[in-house]
Formats: sequence, C-alpha cells, structure tokens
Amino acid sequence: VTGVQTCALPIFPLINFFPVGAKNSQILRIATLRDSLIIFKEDGIWRLNGDSISNFVITILDNSAILKAESSVSVLNNKVYALTTAGIVEVSDTSAVIQSRRIEIPISSVLGNTNLNAVTFGIPYESERTYMLTTISPNQTTATVVYVFNYLTQEWTTWDTLFKGGVIGPSD
Repeated sequence: VTGVQTCALPIFPLINFFPVGAKNSQILRIATLRDSLIIFKEDGIWRLNGDSISNFVITILDNSAILKAESSVSVLNNKVYALTTAGIVEVSDTSAVIQSRRIEIPISSVLGNTNLNAVTFGIPYESERTYMLTTISPNQTTATVVYVFNYLTQEWTTWDTLFKGGVIGPSD
C-alpha cells in the first residue's frame, strides 16, 4: 500500500512465548477482562494474568467446558459468557460457572449440531444487564431463537428478533 507507514517496533517480542494447554489444541477465542485474558482452547478454558512479563501466570479454569460457538463469546460486567459443551458458561477471573441450567434441555439438545458454530452469535447489553444468544432450536438447522440472560436476576427469557451481531451506542 503506497504512502502507509508501519511501525517496526515489536509490541510483543517472539521470545516472550507462553504455552497454554496442550500443543496440539488450537486457541479458539481470547476475551479480555479487567485483569486477565480468558483463553478458550480445544482443551478447556484458561486464564492468563499478571501485570508484567516477569509475573504472567497461566492457569486452567475448566478443562471440561469446550467452546462450541466462537461468536458466542461476549464480555459483560467483567465476565465472559460463551456457549460450551457444558452449556452457557459465565467465566470470571476465578471460575467457570454454568448459567444455563434453567434452559438445559434445549441447549444440550443442540450441542451436537454441526451447524451450531456457524449460526450462533452472542452479544452483551451492559445497560440492560443481559447477555443475548442467537442460536438453533432443537430439531432445527438455522438460528431460530434468542436466549436472553439477565445477570442481576439470574433469569432466562427469549426474544423474537434474531441477530448476527450488534452494536450498542454510547447513549443506549
């Protein structure tokens, strides 16, 4: 590209390599919290925290919950929400907690759907205190339902408008 200057200074030198989990397991998604990175891999959910290269620590949060839909990952209220093999989990700096127990039957019945990753999307709505997930209903192959979780009331509802992404404006 003509006329574009690039910065040649390395931001994160290659010698600063931090292995996460098994070498043969891919990183699927990374989300940022206030004090850590949450790393979703094919072998579990990991956390990287520390404030300098000399004290970075990588720990496993959950090796039984594997991310099923990469676009379901959303940060809300300094927690990460995502659709995993265990259901919809809420990941904090210290743990991964299943939040979809009340909708476990419809969620667990779609986890094996081969189209799940392609048609599932999650977005946070901070001012409404909700995580919204467009996904497949049981016995369907396309997105047909939106589950809405309110983290204050710990309740699930459904919504009738499907989405593939969203932008919340600063005044909304």
